[in-house]
Amino acid sequence: MTESLRVTKATINEMKSAGDLRENDGYTLSLEAHESNERRIGEIEAILENYEIIENADTSTVTTGNKVDVKVGNKKMTFHIVSEHEANPLEQKISEKSPIASALINKEKGETVEVETPGGVQKYKIEKIYN
Repeated sequence: MTESLRVTKATINEMKSAGDLRENDGYTLSLEAHESNERRIGEIEAILENYEIIENADTSTVTTGNKVDVKVGNKKMTFHIVSEHEANPLEQKISEKSPIASALINKEKGETVEVETPGGVQKYKIEKIYN
């Protein structure tokens, strides 16, 4: 990220030297990119200032931080319930705010939850809760 900021600042300075800034598209685009980077840095700093490490030893009910094995029809799936900033569906890490996680949270092994999906209502049976 730091390298891209240096490039952006260098580009802004280069565009400034190109003359009339009112009609300088390169300057305008560089400035917008720089402002976008600064906003993103602010977001990341806020996340880092407010993070909380969740050490969850409780596996009696589903909570954030747990992994959950579920059965959907004949298919078995595993989800790791994480904060929205950690979510990565390709790694089966789902946000605690997602419809599936929201339905699973506070449920126990053996319970079945129903989740509205684009393909219709799906039933998820909790087979295992672990860390």
